[in-house]
Amino acid sequence: MFLSNKIKYLAIVCMATILSACASAPKTDFDPTADFSQYKSFQWQYSEDSNERQVADPVYDSPLFEKKLEAEISNIMLNRGFEGSDTPDMYLSYHMADAKRKNYPLNVAIGYGRYSRHSYWNIFAPRLGDLQRDEVIVIVDAIDSNTQELVWRGWTKTTRRTRPHSQSEMVRIAAKILAGFPPE
Repeated sequence: MFLSNKIKYLAIVCMATILSACASAPKTDFDPTADFSQYKSFQWQYSEDSNERQVADPVYDSPLFEKKLEAEISNIMLNRGFEGSDTPDMYLSYHMADAKRKNYPLNVAIGYGRYSRHSYWNIFAPRLGDLQRDEVIVIVDAIDSNTQELVWRGWTKTTRRTRPHSQSEMVRIAAKILAGFPPE
């Protein structure tokens, strides 16, 4: 009985460690000299350069994806007290880039069994494979409307999809990007 309690405790500690490693902090960068308290309004700014998105994928390089992403980011900004304006304090823009991430899956199985009057333990860990998984980096920029300089950037990676993102997935992507805005 004592041994099985230790194993349960060890399994709980391992799972907590794995889950905490999966939680990612917001990925942002910002100008430390910028006064973010001055920004009260925003407007979307569109690039004249169509190559800026850098993703040749009909799911991501689509007006429908753009509308969904802009709507979710705008909703978050409005909920945080910013206003949409024709004369904004800052412009928001976004772009995307392709990324490949190496994925090293680790599957470990631990078993305990009995056969007749003999007990046995088994630990199974398959060979680690080097797999590639296609991802897209979605980047949102905040640009000061007076100086036209970048003051904040947030980004997240999302797995390349063969079907459009659902509304809840778009909410998650937008919330993850804006988790660190405005910086403190």
